[in-house]
Amino acid sequence: MTLMIGSFGVSTNAQKASWEELDSQARNLYEEKRYAEAEQIAKEAAQVAKNSFGRDHPNVAMALSTLAAIFRERGNYVKAEMFYREALVRIEKALGPDDLSVGIVVHGLATMYVYQRNFAKAEPLYKRELVILEKTLGPDHPRVGICLASLGRIYHEQGRDAEAEAMNNRALPICEKTYGPDSQEVGFLVGGLALEYETQGKYTEAESAYRREQTIYEKILGPDNPTFAIYLEDDAKFLRKIGKTEEAVALEVRAKSIREKTQAHRQ
Repeated sequence: MTLMIGSFGVSTNAQKASWEELDSQARNLYEEKRYAEAEQIAKEAAQVAKNSFGRDHPNVAMALSTLAAIFRERGNYVKAEMFYREALVRIEKALGPDDLSVGIVVHGLATMYVYQRNFAKAEPLYKRELVILEKTLGPDHPRVGICLASLGRIYHEQGRDAEAEAMNNRALPICEKTYGPDSQEVGFLVGGLALEYETQGKYTEAESAYRREQTIYEKILGPDNPTFAIYLEDDAKFLRKIGKTEEAVALEVRAKSIREKTQAHRQ
């Protein structure tokens, strides 16, 4: 999970340099999944921010948000929620409820609830983030696409297929523009749409989406990659379901050939 960050305020150069250096170290360790080390540096960054700028400064909220994300990834959701909530109160007080920085904290808190499969709490937070992002960055910004996809995931997990489809369809052109039409991000969304279409009985749309997903991952992974064989097998299951047995068999034969080649190379 990438740690979303933002600019939360200004300070004197010396204070800012000291705090920014610690915060940067913590975030780098986070990205490297060295969470125990990241936690120690993030705690130090939070204390430096409080001592240098005062407890209500936006930089304190940023430091607390970073610390919350670390606890989230370590599975300590009690502490993660505590720090997210504290960061949210501070940043709203300092910058107002609709500032872009508020969206960063809200996103992190929502993601934590998704980890816990508490979709009822995650949904309103993602919706709030979406309003902030569209207002401050515009409806076509990449972060809007991420937020829409996050909502789509929640709706899918709840069996709200029509709503999931709507979110993914809104996110798709944004991701196509940002990452390219054959990117992994687009492949993920297209695969999600295929499932939503299939669940709703929209088999024509589902077949088209499955084929596009297959084409994307063949380009990304290569035609002989064993992971790509999984996509072929999934598509084959769908084709059998809609009565296209001959096409399904062709994909199954191809997937089997990939697995046999992979096994031969390992021997």
